[in-house]
Amino acid sequence: MFAKLSQDIEFGREQFTAELDGLQLITRLAAVPTPTPVATGLVSAGTGWLLMFEALPERISEARTPKDFAGIGHTLATLHQVTAERFGAAGRSGFFGPLPQDNRSVPSNRWADFYAERRVRPMLRLAVNSGNLPADLAERTERLIDRLPDLYGPEPPPSLLHGDAQQNNFICTTGGFGRQFVARLADALGQNAS
Repeated sequence: MFAKLSQDIEFGREQFTAELDGLQLITRLAAVPTPTPVATGLVSAGTGWLLMFEALPERISEARTPKDFAGIGHTLATLHQVTAERFGAAGRSGFFGPLPQDNRSVPSNRWADFYAERRVRPMLRLAVNSGNLPADLAERTERLIDRLPDLYGPEPPPSLLHGDAQQNNFICTTGGFGRQFVARLADALGQNAS
């Protein structure tokens, strides 16, 4: 069994529930295999929450083969082929690590506006309000955000993306590329409409 522990009694349940919901969404929309939760997947640990999945015979990342990496690429491409009418995932909770993430669409339904309003500006405000980002840097970042429509290429279609697609979020089994393991899948849902 694989287990994740959240010691945040307030948000841990919500965060793990969002992760389970996201895994089910990926399996349903993209037919990408994901780990199977043990029982409901969510267990109260008294002072926090456990998220539990089936154990998989994992091959360590240093031992991955070219076939494993091709499988990971194929999986990501499969996710990107799941499109929708709007950017966002209304009604679905999302998280960026431990931080709640707004997944509502934006009125313009443009990628740059969604990315600016639902991803970059909230993190920018948090960084400024916590005293971790100087005001002059925040101001320059705001100017860059305003230029986003001019900086990216053609308007992409809303698609299912994984916001944390790094190698530790994939499992390759001893039999080859196995199930995509998405540790913080809710990040992905921020770019997708259900």
